[in-house]
Amino acid sequence: MNTTNKGGPVRSAGTWGRAPRRGLAWTAVVVAAVATAAACSADSTVLDGPMHDAARRYLDRVSAGGSPADLYGACGGTPDTDAHRVLSEEGPGFTVELTGSVESGDTGTVNASVTGRDGSPTAYAVDLRREDGTWVVCSMDTGSVQLDGAG
Repeated sequence: MNTTNKGGPVRSAGTWGRAPRRGLAWTAVVVAAVATAAACSADSTVLDGPMHDAARRYLDRVSAGGSPADLYGACGGTPDTDAHRVLSEEGPGFTVELTGSVESGDTGTVNASVTGRDGSPTAYAVDLRREDGTWVVCSMDTGSVQLDGAG
């Protein structure tokens, strides 16, 4: 015997109140995937992506004493191509730990903790912009940017 749920699908009388097993399995998979994605995006230690790679490449190049000139972009006509000079107090060979980031469309900031010759960490913010699909450095300053829970 088939029964109609007012405006809903027609089901056999024996299936009311039970979800089909296949639907239940897919629901479990979707819930697990959403929970995993939420955990990863909320974890600011997961700083792994093209914007982070650009900031890391820039800081590593400056730490090694190399010129970061090719890592700067046009930045809407206002690039700070001497931004790396703010790191001069750290000395060569400083170490870097990315501590957070925020991204909005084609702009973003990566916060970093830099430990230089005096052994104490200093917070820096690297401002980047995506130009022609590539993240480039626009400016850098001491301090960190408030992340408002973004990772």
